[in-house]
Amino acid sequence: MADVRFYKPVKEITLQDICTLTKAEVKGHMESMSFKDVATLKNASPKDISFFHNKKYLDDLKATKAGLIFCAPEFAKDVPKGTIACVTDSPYRAFAMTAMALYPTIEHDLFPSQKDDPLTYTLGDNVLRASGVVIMPGAKIGSGTKLGPNCVIGPGVEIGENG
Repeated sequence: MADVRFYKPVKEITLQDICTLTKAEVKGHMESMSFKDVATLKNASPKDISFFHNKKYLDDLKATKAGLIFCAPEFAKDVPKGTIACVTDSPYRAFAMTAMALYPTIEHDLFPSQKDDPLTYTLGDNVLRASGVVIMPGAKIGSGTKLGPNCVIGPGVEIGENG
């Protein structure tokens, strides 16, 4: 679900780690499983984690292919067979905590060896750059864009000219 241009998962996360982190309870047998990503109920695969917190999405819950679902106790019975129900009073919070564990904050390395290598990004025509601008690998700057002093354009960012 995360945009891979900006976020890369650090590692898979185990069911045990998820339960320890979120204090959620698994209904039934606790298997040693791990998960790779977070996703919506509709787009989830068996290695994905999702959540359910609104009756409006009950049909999506019943049809999901997610490997693990955070849900309130009253909805554990609606989690499909083959999907782990992680029961908690705060499904969205548990989901967000797990997503943060999979995708920690991006730390940009701004050491001189990585700063502003024109071979790693794309600049349109007539781009104006003030002093101190740093453009990270994979960025695309559209024509006519004006970048202010000490601006940092992160990896994969697309700005200007309908970017």
